[in-house]
Amino acid sequence: MYKRKTEWRSTGVYQHPVPEQNGIWGHVTLEEGIYRLQVGPASIPCPQKWAAKIEEAEGDTEPIPLIVRGVPNPVHRALKSKSALAGKTIQGVLMELITKYVEGEIELN
Repeated sequence: MYKRKTEWRSTGVYQHPVPEQNGIWGHVTLEEGIYRLQVGPASIPCPQKWAAKIEEAEGDTEPIPLIVRGVPNPVHRALKSKSALAGKTIQGVLMELITKYVEGEIELN
């Protein structure tokens, strides 16, 4: 199986901008000169101008490791299970939540 070489990957998680793909979140990647939205192990096409703007905005920023400690086992197991059922990683789910919180889409009580 041929694996594409990823030339660039966004640090943020973005929602696909096409209405038919609403609710699909992933990292924007540049592979062989074509932007794609990386969703778990799969990647799907995305609008090239939209993705280019994201790359320009993010630049060559390196992701900063985020370590979450002290998560109770039942919470961790539930998060892992729900993430897997949604076809996502725990890291992807946490990035999605963090991004939504930072952008003001969700509030914490």
